Amino acid sequence: MEKLEEILNLLFLNPVNLIICGNFNVNFMTDNIKKYQIISLLKMYNLDYIVNFPTRINDCTETTIDNIFLDRSKNENFIIEPYCNGLSDHDAQMLTLSIPSHKSFKPGLARTGRKYDDFSINEFTMNLSYENWENVFNSISDNDINVIFNNFLNTYLWIFYCSFPLHKFLVRNKCKEWLTKGILISCRHKKDLCLLCRMSNNFVLKNFYKKYCKILTSTIQLAKKLHYNELISQSENKTKNSLEYN
Repeated sequence: MEKLEEILNLLFLNPVNLIICGNFNVNFMTDNIKKYQIISLLKMYNLDYIVNFPTRINDCTETTIDNIFLDRSKNENFIIEPYCNGLSDHDAQMLTLSIPSHKSFKPGLARTGRKYDDFSINEFTMNLSYENWENVFNSISDNDINVIFNNFLNTYLWIFYCSFPLHKFLVRNKCKEWLTKGILISCRHKKDLCLLCRMSNNFVLKNFYKKYCKILTSTIQLAKKLHYNELISQSENKTKNSLEYN
């Protein structure tokens, strides 16, 4: 709690829209001391928690240990909903913010990013090998793990930023033309079925969900295949494009 307060004191500025998310290992669905300690601390910075549904569900328990804190005065319009990714016993939380923008995005506008190619990766590896990490080893005598880690991180990031500098590049919208309206509707239906299965022990429903997933996967694969075969058939260099799309 003390570390969290120190970090908030450093990061909190009035113009900054601060959002905190993660696994707090505190169940926000029940009344407990740790829950109210975190809520009270973040409330001092005008941050409220917005996840009020289970984020970890197993056969015996349902808990809300993953949460998101934000300033409601700066984010009046938002949508928070669970997202079952099938990769963990923790569900993901999908936060959608409505942020007004004075400039609309247009394809082909310049964006800033880092370029990762073989040359820059080799340069990064070589610079790391030449680094003697003197500031890291000298700080070991202080017996403070935070100082040691910060010295290591500062050196590492300095090498990283030098090897992978920021560049301006053009962004083009790549629309998935095979993603039809029917597939989008089916994906939303699959998500709804997934949430129903998580909250129910109905074996008929779960078997239906499994069959639905298999059919949807086959449909998506077929839509991709048909779309890319059409692109290859219309291409002048069929060999090159067949390797690109496969």
